[in-house]
Amino acid sequence: MIQFCLLSWFTLFSFASDDPKEILQPFLDKLGQPEEQVRIAWFGDSGIEADLITQTIRDSLQKWHGGKGVGYMPVLSRAPGYRKTITHKFSSNWLWESLEPAAAYKRNPGISGHGFYSYRYATSKQEAPWALFRANNTSPRIDSFPQVRLFYGKNRYGNLNAKVNFSTDSISGEVGLRDTFLVNDLLLYENPTKQIRISAQIPPEIPLYGLSMESKEGVLLDNFSLRGLDGPRLTKIPVNMLAGFQEKLKYDLIVFQFGLNVLGPTQTDYRYFEIKILKLIQHFQQAFPGVPILIIGPPDKCNGPAGGKYSNPGLPYLTASMQKAAKQGNAAFFSLAEAMGGPGSMKRWVEKERPALAAADYTHFTFAGAEKAAHLILPLFQK
Repeated sequence: MIQFCLLSWFTLFSFASDDPKEILQPFLDKLGQPEEQVRIAWFGDSGIEADLITQTIRDSLQKWHGGKGVGYMPVLSRAPGYRKTITHKFSSNWLWESLEPAAAYKRNPGISGHGFYSYRYATSKQEAPWALFRANNTSPRIDSFPQVRLFYGKNRYGNLNAKVNFSTDSISGEVGLRDTFLVNDLLLYENPTKQIRISAQIPPEIPLYGLSMESKEGVLLDNFSLRGLDGPRLTKIPVNMLAGFQEKLKYDLIVFQFGLNVLGPTQTDYRYFEIKILKLIQHFQQAFPGVPILIIGPPDKCNGPAGGKYSNPGLPYLTASMQKAAKQGNAAFFSLAEAMGGPGSMKRWVEKERPALAAADYTHFTFAGAEKAAHLILPLFQK
């Protein structure tokens, strides 16, 4: 039965969206206006951690349409040494709250699913929590920060001593966090720089969310990776919080790339997940009215013992459920598994391709594999 299911992917299932370009057209039209900033929010699980896939998409779109900078970076990140597109270091005395644990979130998360707080009000005897961001030379489009914006939450204290110190490669300064909106942004530095370091001397109730290293025009792509996430948990970010970030960041496209953390070894009924994905689409449509949404189905994934790996039999059913949800929610859909070559492609990417395009878990891409996967997706963004 499993063998029949695998051999019948292309006859039992059709994963081609009805017309993804029609849904994505407002975004594609905006790409033709390089004098404006065009921004993408790309949400995913560990499959895009360390900027995998998104670094290639970003670099290609910036090469074609202009733009510079890695975009939004949370104050802290998972496995910071693994990411090639930026150097990220930080102190250990932050309080980090995240959507990654399944337990209920205590406070409002930021758009990345993370919020960061000072453990206590820093004094002269205690170093304030800090974070450092340094540009890397992996591409001429991210080898410096054109300008840097800081995002933070509501300051309930008004003019109380809430401040962020910053230093770049040429100057240092201090800014106050006085705004009282749910989401606030502050132009931290408006000249090109190779690095920036912040330290937060703030009451522990004021959240810092992240920084954006960005040009004023061209394409920006923000990587929002959340390890172990199923996708629908993003609905825990309140609509008014998302709308607050949209007011500041003005996204032109939302991308969801999930599914691997839902896939069971033998499960074939994913109708419950179809309902959850539809709710996720509708949740973000409330916060980002008129912004097109793209759903990317999971890549091929293998089960079985070493030497006898076979494509997960539930993958086409999960992919079909995600496609149905996309259609019901008027979102575009793209099957990464089918683009890879369908059943058996992950096995080939691990065992036959050199360098190997995926890891020995037969689930996650290597950097070379992520680059190839990105080039399978890129035609969606070409007219």
